[in-house]
Amino acid sequence: NYINMSKKVYEELGFRKIQYAIALRPEKRFGDDVLWDKAEKALKEACEMNSLDYKELPGEGAFYGPKLELQVEDKLGRSWQLGVIQLDYVLPERFGLEYINANNEVERPIILHHAVLGSLERMIGILLESFGKEIPEYLHPIKSVVIPVSEKSSDYAKLVYSKFNKIENKIDNSDDSLGKKIRKWKNLGVPNIIVVGEDE
Repeated sequence: NYINMSKKVYEELGFRKIQYAIALRPEKRFGDDVLWDKAEKALKEACEMNSLDYKELPGEGAFYGPKLELQVEDKLGRSWQLGVIQLDYVLPERFGLEYINANNEVERPIILHHAVLGSLERMIGILLESFGKEIPEYLHPIKSVVIPVSEKSSDYAKLVYSKFNKIENKIDNSDDSLGKKIRKWKNLGVPNIIVVGEDE
């Protein structure tokens, strides 16, 4: 289901604490109270069926329907909404949407608006707020850097580097000292620093 799929994505990204909130009808909205009652009740029942603790956010729903917000915490304990599931009975009614069901009867659809991450830029911002430069390795733009101990190891370092994808991996052949090179790449949060030399 949508909730479990979103939860798995967040766990893969390193978020362990996920909170749920149902944003209820705003003051300015489309649709009558019967549809809103039905939609809000359905979201609450979905949470209860999935044993999810949730809080209610009065007045924070979209103009066309209530929404279940999936929120994660950053390292400072601040809550950020990533995913959302909006239950929309209103727009199908307003647009006169219909389909023929399995019994050959005309039926009105229900729209589920589902976003797992929201905008990509916002999601990256939340990841950086949460992990800083220590983002999960598979998301880091630089996976590894190869550093030769000295000029003597330069050819071997190039050989090692040749085995890697050039876009995601780097080689440091600068004239800086070994310690300075290692500090530089650690400060950039590169997850794998490969030091090669005559003995390494």
